[in-house]
Amino acid sequence: MYKFLTLLAAAGLAGAAWADAPDSLLDNHGTVDEPLSFQQLDVNDDGAISPTEAAAEPSTISAFDRADADGDRMLSPEELASLRGEQEDEVAE
Repeated sequence: MYKFLTLLAAAGLAGAAWADAPDSLLDNHGTVDEPLSFQQLDVNDDGAISPTEAAAEPSTISAFDRADADGDRMLSPEELASLRGEQEDEVAE
């Protein structure tokens, strides 16, 4: 139940963050041209992406728990790169 509530809250944050996304991140159809880089997501520049920071990008927050391989509730550059690779593979299929 806790995981469900956490995911529900994260989804709400992601929606709120997405609603405020700058127009420069959107193409003519209202979709993201490219995923945000690690540096763009790591707003506080601490070298890791928190769930709050990941909420700026729906595809990242929706897969956050799966991407967090070590379970520390933060995404490292390597974990984000792995997630991006998985997402690219899914699109290619």
